Amino acid sequence: MNLIKLLQNSILDRKKYLSSITKFKDISTAFLLYIVMSIISNIVGIILTWDDLTTITNLFGMKDVFLIMLFIVWFFIFMVVSIISVVIYAGFTYLMLKILKGKGSFENTFNCIVYSFLPFYLFQILLNIPIHFLIKKFISIPINQGLIPSNIGAIALIVFLSLGVIVISIYAYFWYFISSLSLSHKISKLRVFVATFVIPLAIVVIIFLFLFLFILSRISLIN
Repeated sequence: MNLIKLLQNSILDRKKYLSSITKFKDISTAFLLYIVMSIISNIVGIILTWDDLTTITNLFGMKDVFLIMLFIVWFFIFMVVSIISVVIYAGFTYLMLKILKGKGSFENTFNCIVYSFLPFYLFQILLNIPIHFLIKKFISIPINQGLIPSNIGAIALIVFLSLGVIVISIYAYFWYFISSLSLSHKISKLRVFVATFVIPLAIVVIIFLFLFLFILSRISLIN
């Protein structure tokens, strides 16, 4: 099934889409697709922040070539971190699902992670672009310039668009991500939710609690 047909099914026929992505055995296509998605995100981020970073470099008397080198380095670092992080996350998710009696493979897990959020990826980019320009144009304007109504309207629109990004992410997580993993691993959606949200959240809380207690113990020893 080609990518365009897959995207059409993701919007028009969710059940058929989920059924398709859970049957993929090879991760090469999903891996390349994830790389393309990461490149698009990186390029969009560079374009949106170019003016701000140019202002900063000019303020410190730096040449444009330094800014270009900085973006090149950032681009490669971002790509490496993105690739490593998705592989680690897929491996961790696969392990948690196996602990909870999941029957799918690592390939199933990786494909579900990439394809589940694919339909909403472009929507998120399209929403983040106007959010950036609204913040840049209106939020930085001092209130004493008499543009309070414009600022309030911009803030309201930013909040609305930001909520749209959050809603899209939650919808993709529950209706596509959890559903696809449930189908591919042949376990309940509740178990998938525990494996992909509850357990990771618990681990993060325990780590932060440990670090907090460790810092407190160091401070008490110094005092």
